[in-house]
Amino acid sequence: MPTVDNWTPKGPPITDAGIRERLAALLERAVALLPAVAEDAPGFPRDIDDALSTLDALIILVRELPVDVAERGDLLGDLREVHGDLREHRVLRRYDAMAGIQKALSRLRGITSPDEMLQRVPEELCKGLGFDRAIISRVEDSMWIPVQVHINGDPSWAKEILDAASEPQPLDHLLIESEMARRRAPLLVRDVQESEHVHQPIASVSDSRSYVAAPIMPEGHVIGFFHADYYLSQRHADEIDRDVLFAFAEAFGYVFLRAVLATRLKAQGDQVRAMAASLEAVIDEIRESEVRMAGESHPAPEGGPRLAPPSPGDHRLHSLLTARELEVLALLAAGETNAAIGTRLVISEGTVKSHVKHILRKLRAANRAEAVSKYMRLSGRAA
Repeated sequence: MPTVDNWTPKGPPITDAGIRERLAALLERAVALLPAVAEDAPGFPRDIDDALSTLDALIILVRELPVDVAERGDLLGDLREVHGDLREHRVLRRYDAMAGIQKALSRLRGITSPDEMLQRVPEELCKGLGFDRAIISRVEDSMWIPVQVHINGDPSWAKEILDAASEPQPLDHLLIESEMARRRAPLLVRDVQESEHVHQPIASVSDSRSYVAAPIMPEGHVIGFFHADYYLSQRHADEIDRDVLFAFAEAFGYVFLRAVLATRLKAQGDQVRAMAASLEAVIDEIRESEVRMAGESHPAPEGGPRLAPPSPGDHRLHSLLTARELEVLALLAAGETNAAIGTRLVISEGTVKSHVKHILRKLRAANRAEAVSKYMRLSGRAA
């Protein structure tokens, strides 16, 4: 299990280059102005939370300076301005995440198979929302069943976590996920290793410290869960991560539902087409039976060439072909196309092709021309 040694938790990173530059300049000014800070100069903050705490402490120290100290007012104002920008930067993460959600969902909409979508979505979740690890699970009959795990750059560890969760977990009162399913609301779970109410096999193998989770519930019914964290980045998940994951889960539920319905409609369409083909074959058999019961006749189909009356040689053909196949063969000899034959005999072009295939096989003809030649010879119509 490739866990991280000396795991040092961090908060959301400062991704705005302008804020980082201004913050670095402020720290230099504070060190130059405040003797107490100069003795123990702070390093550059590792994340937004650390930066806000550092600025809070500096604001207090600067406010305690005598009012006549040069730069006191300017530095205090600049500290407060950057403090406000950092708080705004933290909130803007939500909007950045929404763009990532749209990109991930766009890629998932191109997948038509529900099973393939379940296999792909943890990776897309990490790629679109920036998580290091993600799990998707099914919920069936009050059982929690992990389906797929993705870890950036470490598929073997992902498989190890999935194997550890191979046994379905009952969603009883001991698991915090049962509360998530009951309330249909996302979770932010801290101190995972100390909690008795998490999925113990997953917690042990993953070494997770904090994670967010959200229910997948198209049409209000919980059908699965997402879990995600920032373990490799050594960063704790927070409330914004929880809300962003919930937004993704809500949208994904409908994308997945659409794929399921499309698959079912396709299967039903295939069944209908198979039934139609079977019904058409039955109708053809009934028509052939009616022709045999009424005696062979060769009426002129409306708008087309008249079929020649039967000759003594036709009896040899009757022993080889059905009445319908004889009709098709006679029309082939008259130069009709498959489409024209289908129109005149009130059958589909596909059925005509099937009859032609049977005719070629029964007459041992290599092609339509040879079949027509044998028909003309056997029926005594050859010139």
